[in-house]
Formats: sequence, C-alpha cells, structure tokens
Amino acid sequence: MMQSIPPTSRECFICASSEQEVIEDFLGAALFVMDDFYSIDIKKVLCKQCGLIYASHYLGVEHLERLYVSMNAGPENLTYRFSAAPDYNQFFVDSLTKMFPNRRRRVLDVGCGRCQTLDRFKSLGWETYGVDISPLSQDLAKKKGHSVWCGAFQDIDFGDIQFEAILFEESLEHMLNPNFVLERVNELLTDSGLIGVSLPESYTCLKSKNLYDILRDDHCNHFTPVTIRKLLTSKGLYPLDMYLDVDAPLPDMKVIASKKPVFSLLVEGFEEKRDFSREAMQLYWKMKQGLRDVFSKETSGYKRIVVYCAGSYATIVLPVIWGDYSKRVTAFIDNDLRKYGKSLYNKPVLPSRDLKDLNPDCIVIASEQFENEICGNISEDMQSVKIIKAHHFLKDVLSQMVI
Repeated sequence: MMQSIPPTSRECFICASSEQEVIEDFLGAALFVMDDFYSIDIKKVLCKQCGLIYASHYLGVEHLERLYVSMNAGPENLTYRFSAAPDYNQFFVDSLTKMFPNRRRRVLDVGCGRCQTLDRFKSLGWETYGVDISPLSQDLAKKKGHSVWCGAFQDIDFGDIQFEAILFEESLEHMLNPNFVLERVNELLTDSGLIGVSLPESYTCLKSKNLYDILRDDHCNHFTPVTIRKLLTSKGLYPLDMYLDVDAPLPDMKVIASKKPVFSLLVEGFEEKRDFSREAMQLYWKMKQGLRDVFSKETSGYKRIVVYCAGSYATIVLPVIWGDYSKRVTAFIDNDLRKYGKSLYNKPVLPSRDLKDLNPDCIVIASEQFENEICGNISEDMQSVKIIKAHHFLKDVLSQMVI
C-alpha cells in the first residue's frame, strides 16, 4: 500500500477567508516523489470572498521541494518553462531594458531553470542572478557566468544586494506563501525597482479548452487579472502594465509592477473590473464531465488494461477524467528505472520488455511529451490491441466539445 503525504491546509492568501467552493478534489491521485509513489490529498477551491482559485490542501514545503528536485533529476527534465511560447521572455526584456536604459542594472530570476532569460539579460549588459530549487540549474548557471543560489526563494540570504528587477516566470503559481514571497520582493527591490510576473491565466486556459492549468499537480495558485492585481497591491506593488499572451500553449499573463503607485494600463483583451473565476470553474466542470462520459465509453468492456507511463498523466490527470480507473488496470509500464519494482495503486510498475507478457486487451498511453514515441515502440504483433493515446484522445474530445 502506498504511503500517504499529509496535506498542508491553507486559507485564501489574499483575503484570509476560509469560505470556499470545491473545484476539484484529487481523490485517488498519487505522485512519484524522489524514489517512490505516494498517495496525496490535493484540493483546489474557489474563494467565495475574493474569487481566488487555489489549493486549500496541498503538499508541505518539504515534500514540495523533494517533488521539484525529483521532477528535474536529469538535465533533459529541467523544464520549468516547457509550456511557454518561444518568445516568452521578450515582453520583460523589452520593457525592463526601456525602463532602465543607462544605469547599473541587476536582475534576479526566481525559478531560473535553464537560465534562458538570464542569458538574454546578460547579453544586454545586466548583472544576472537567479534562484532555482534544482542543483542542475546552479551548475548550468556557473558555466554561463550567472550567480545562482540553489534552494527555495524564501530561504536565500542575498546579503546586501538589491535588484532593479525581480522576475517570476512561471514560478509564483507554484509557491505556497505568495504573501511572504512578495514581502521579500519589496525588501530586495531598489526604490525604483520593478517586479515581473508571468503565469497561466486560468480563465483563458479553459476557454481555449486547456485543462492542464487546473490539473497540474504542481500548480497550487491559479490567477485571473483581477486576483493577481489584488495580490500585488495588497503587498504594496502596483501594476504598470499587464499583457495576455493567448498564443502560448498555456495562455500566459504577464505583469510588471512597481513599488510606487502609478497610472495602470488595462489588461489587453480583458474587461478589467470583471473577475472570471466562477466562469472558469463552471467551464472546468463542464469539460471534465464531458471527458468522463466519452472516456468511460471508450474504455468500457476492456478487462486487462495496461497504462504505459506512470507519470503525472497516469497519477493526476487520468484519475480525475477516468474516475477510479485503477480497478481495471493490471499493471503500469514505465521507462524510468527508478520506478521498476514499485507499486502504484497496488499494481506493479514494470519495464517495457514485460508489456507483451501482460497480454493486455487495451493499452492507455498516459504521456503528453512522449506519446508518439511510446506508440512507435509498441511491437507490431500487438497492433491488434486497443491503443488509446490519452493526451491526443482528450484533445480531440475537447476540440469537438461546445462550451
């Protein structure tokens, strides 16, 4: 039986209200943390007071840090920005370079990953600093000439360094205590300093039929333009400019804020005074139920189901869409050596060489990134077996759904 990770309970970090409406209770979900599978208790809710969508029950700091290190155990997996558009940092590069043209400039990138953004700023003459929870990022940064601390942002001692710009590109949605984080930002910014934040915009994600923001196990905060503005101003940070990148695979909201109240621009494409949180929640419910109905029909009648890939799709996404699917699964297949011999939902995790011996009547490929590669690796003499490419299948169903 899998060990359980006890959850951390959180009230709304914007208004401190405990009045909430449940959006998703990830019952039956699991995570692979460092070296084993653990059952988890994650619950995502809508704050009835201020409209924030967030995880009211989530992993504690210790397990969260272990999860991120585990997710980035190899250089090929250091992908904190895998969902961003190719020019994801252009908005910040252009804006900050214009605002700080001819004086000493220091930029700190929190969650700097492979240091692409720091590379850009360094090429423009900035002093470049970063923070990342993965030791791999620190090693990479040294080779590129950046100063990077390894660990959680709130634990870093920066000495007497202050920064003209602090960036959170796809990282604030992962942080348990945004209040503390932004208070620390205020201490570290110069008087004329700016904070840049980019993160998924939950309503637009769902309007574009992308459920992944809500279904991401490592996203504990979900923002709309109204709620990110409320959070920033509550900590004495005032939005100068906001931009919505609807072309990013995960629609991306970018915000620049200062320590001084200034005239604020409206969010491009948004009616600023309207909050879309409840509409986002209703869209999510409608799409989830539609997917469940179709997926249930697609898999009915199969008794020996093998799930190929025991990653986040198998442990987080499928339990939500499929319900208690594990009862019909005979085994899991995965190419990660760390998972061999482990048990997931009391079913073995086996190497791909054992697939044929399992004699499945249905194979569910539960991977987004490696879906086609896995499908190509299934031997020709198993082509008569029902194969469901889960990510491709879900996208097709959603594309035909009227919302």
